[in-house]
Amino acid sequence: NTFLRNSTLFGNVANQDNFNTETGGGINRVAGSINVYNSILWNNDNQPGNGVLQNSEFTGTVLTQNNLIQNGPLTNGNINFLPVFVQPPGPDNVIGTLDDNLRLKPSSPGLNYGQLAQQPQDLADLDEDANTGEFVPFDRDGNTRLVVPSIDLGRYEFYCAPQKFFVDATATGGNDGSSWTNAFRELQDALSLACGVGDTIWVADGTYT
Repeated sequence: NTFLRNSTLFGNVANQDNFNTETGGGINRVAGSINVYNSILWNNDNQPGNGVLQNSEFTGTVLTQNNLIQNGPLTNGNINFLPVFVQPPGPDNVIGTLDDNLRLKPSSPGLNYGQLAQQPQDLADLDEDANTGEFVPFDRDGNTRLVVPSIDLGRYEFYCAPQKFFVDATATGGNDGSSWTNAFRELQDALSLACGVGDTIWVADGTYT
């Protein structure tokens, strides 16, 4: 059996399998059981189709609980609202590359929607406190996962540290907003990343829409 917890599956595509049946763009179970908890499955495509989960003709089940799943079941605490990612395709506007930002914005329905009871145990003792019976304490960024009132869905826990972004329509650098050289060329890119009090956006002279 397979367990998927606090994961984010985004922008995957699957074709027909060897049995000429539709396969799941996000998850395709061909044997055994798959259990999915506190996760986000969005913008995955099974061709020809539009689903993200697929139960094939083999035995077994896909159990989903407290997830955000596009076109998914609305039972067992699952929801299908827009996840509101920070910047899914990243500055290069290409899904599936390293700059994709699948962290959640403050308005995301995935915030505080996870079930702490479904967190896996810290068997590897990631925080080196000699306690392997506690829940895994970190998210994918290494930030504390166990925050109140509950944990968030997906691989990242929401945090909003003060940030500074640069915007210059004539910049020719990395377009990540980290400096004048690598400034965002669109003001909206900086606005989409600002998440709270203390954020600043420095904007060069120019016309922005």
